[in-house]
Amino acid sequence: MKPVQNIAVLAALLLVAGALQQSLAHRVSEWFRPDFLLVALAAYGLCATRSQGATGGFLAGVVHGGLAGANLTHYAISRCVAGFLTSWSRGLNLGESPWLVGVAGALCTLVAQTALMFLAAPPDIPRYLGATIGTAVVDGALVVPTYAATKRLLAGTNR
Repeated sequence: MKPVQNIAVLAALLLVAGALQQSLAHRVSEWFRPDFLLVALAAYGLCATRSQGATGGFLAGVVHGGLAGANLTHYAISRCVAGFLTSWSRGLNLGESPWLVGVAGALCTLVAQTALMFLAAPPDIPRYLGATIGTAVVDGALVVPTYAATKRLLAGTNR
């Protein structure tokens, strides 16, 4: 393994995703906004070990909480759980079809946002869940090309 390359790829993913989240996410759609940090986390998690996925999730949560100006704990815990579970799904050996990568990305978003809902309850839960489902669909579509690029960047580091 090349830990320096792994850390560099994770840092680059979080930097780009954080910039996109801050500048572009609120302009994409009025109803369903992509969560670029969860897209980056899902793509990285599908290429990483469980500990790397949990660490990536923690860092994605810290970045997201910092950008949102909210309590970092809620974001860090929910993203850490999502990153761990996404990385754990690699062990199921289901293959690497684009459909499965998209479903894994959507599930990563659903897990993270549902955990966040339980940690910091929103005022309107049905509306929050509807927005979460829409975001999961958008994120699932965005994870596929992000995963392909991340896998290519990390080629040879996790073998």
